[in-house]
Amino acid sequence: MSAEQILGLATGLVFGFLLQRGGLIRFEKQVGMLLLRDFTVLKFMLSAIVVGMVGIILLSHIGLISLAHRPLNMGSLIVGGSLFGIGWALTGLCPGTSMGALGEGRLHALFSIGGMLAGAMLFSRSFDFLQGTVMTWGNLGSLWCCRRNRHHKPGRHARSCRSLCAVPAPPRKTRNVIDKRASMRYN
Repeated sequence: MSAEQILGLATGLVFGFLLQRGGLIRFEKQVGMLLLRDFTVLKFMLSAIVVGMVGIILLSHIGLISLAHRPLNMGSLIVGGSLFGIGWALTGLCPGTSMGALGEGRLHALFSIGGMLAGAMLFSRSFDFLQGTVMTWGNLGSLWCCRRNRHHKPGRHARSCRSLCAVPAPPRKTRNVIDKRASMRYN
């Protein structure tokens, strides 16, 4: 096993332990979240997202990792998010909690895991078709624009980029100067 695999296994075990200790593997907690009655799952996931986000940004700034940004595609988000939500609502488990539930001995988690595997297989088999259809709907391109003091690149999504980053763009004349300085400083 490589160091990356060991680190992945260790973080997965810690995450699963925290899910189990927080009671998030329980069907009642998951359904309570979906019915907007119990926000324990939401609090836990928002905490995990913030910790992960800060960690990734710090690792990126010190140069231990490099980020590869994918374009924002609304068709993929809507179809994939809908399928994820339907599966979560039907089984009461999401991918992380289904693995934790299986580790706890709850055999109904096998249905969720089977659904995930079937969905991954179906996606891989239909990727060529999806690439020409769903993956072209609402393609907004890369919206990552504020990394390391670089503002958005001129293009058709400049307005949405400014609003997402909440950083006012410099005047068009100075934009190229800022990009050149930033590329000299960080490259």
